[in-house]
This record gives sequence, structure tokens and C-alpha cells, in this order.
Amino acid sequence: MSEKPELKHAGADWREIYHALETAIKVRHYSSKTLKAYRNWTRQFQNFTKSKDQRMISVDDVKAFLSFLAVRREISASSQNQAFNALLFLFRHVLGKDFGKVEGVVRAKRKPYIPVVLSREEIDRIIGFLQYPYDLIARLLYGCGLRLSEPEAHTCPPSGPDSGIYVSLRQAGRGHPVLRIYRDLYFLRSR
Repeated sequence: MSEKPELKHAGADWREIYHALETAIKVRHYSSKTLKAYRNWTRQFQNFTKSKDQRMISVDDVKAFLSFLAVRREISASSQNQAFNALLFLFRHVLGKDFGKVEGVVRAKRKPYIPVVLSREEIDRIIGFLQYPYDLIARLLYGCGLRLSEPEAHTCPPSGPDSGIYVSLRQAGRGHPVLRIYRDLYFLRSR
């Protein structure tokens, strides 16, 4: 007759959970930034529960953790939502538990968001301070509505009439489309 391992109220080994979390995220082709964020929230949740055995973790632990984040740590509403989504993923895809309804959680207060919008003249002035090829990258960012982390420029050495700049756009979960811009066309356009 085999004995079941004793459930630990604290100090359980979570290495298997982290390995399963990484596997579940990679199988779904989530970005490396999502993996990093979810691993961070899982680590904070582990610390909060004092490394409680995974079979003992419940939705009540999640409620207490999310309320702790809002009240004691005073995190933003978006960070609390990210923590919630990380724990939801952990429960569903790693622990194989039903999350159920999470009610009675103290919610972090949303601050009013006032976007900073620059006029066309202000944008032109800012880009005017940049030198080639950085001004080109800034124009692409602004004109295409890209994030700062998406474009990656590669200047090619002059090797004939088709030398230029290659801009690779990194997009989460997709390929890397490459935009090739020829020097002659760029200089004609910027005049």
C-alpha cells in the first residue's frame, strides 16, 4: 500500500510548477515578456502563500493575495489585473483547477488616464533633432503607430545602388516582416 506524500502548509517545492508554467506558455506561443511577467507573479504568489503545497492552494489564497496587492502594496489597477490573469492561467493550465468566481477582492483604484498628445509641429521639431538613420526610425514609429520595442534598424554598408537600411519589425507571436528602405529614396523624400 503506497502512502500519499504529506501536504505541506509551507515550504513545498514549486520547481515543478515553474517548469509546467513555462511549458504551458511556450506551447501557446505566448511572448517571452508574458512568461517573465507570469513567472514573476507566480513567485510573488508563492512567497505570499509561504510555498504552500499546490494541492492546498485555493481561490481564497488568490483573493487574499489580490487584496494584499491593492491594500498593502498599493499597486495600480493594471498591475492587479495582470496578477489576476497570471494566477488565472496558473490555475487553469498548470494546476488544472477551476478558478470559479473571484468575488470580495479589494480592487486597486484606477487613476484617470490623460494621454499626452503632441501637435504635428512638436513631432516635426523633435524628429528634426535626430540624425540619419534615427530620424527614419522615429518617423516609422510615429507614422505606423509602433511601440518602441518593435523596430530594429540595420544599416547596410554601401555596396551598390541597392544599399540601404533594413528595418525588421518584431511583433509578438508573428514573423518578422522586413522593410527595406533605399538611401536614395529616403534622401529624396526628406528634402
